Amino acid sequence: MPSSFVDLAPTILASYGITVPSAMDGRILSEVFATDQSQTPEVLQEVVEIAPSTIHRSSVQGKRYIDYGQTH
Repeated sequence: MPSSFVDLAPTILASYGITVPSAMDGRILSEVFATDQSQTPEVLQEVVEIAPSTIHRSSVQGKRYIDYGQTH
């Protein structure tokens, strides 16, 4: 599951029942709290061609993560 350090603060706040401010970057890592596989969020993967580069990225709950990139 794609994640980043910016996801830690919203996840910690949610674990304590504190509302996550809308201005805060990142997402709640809901899969940490999931009791079964059906509760994990959907991951969308895409490849974006922007000459002369290719970017591979994933999206989870509207947040995008750069997996890796290549220059041709």
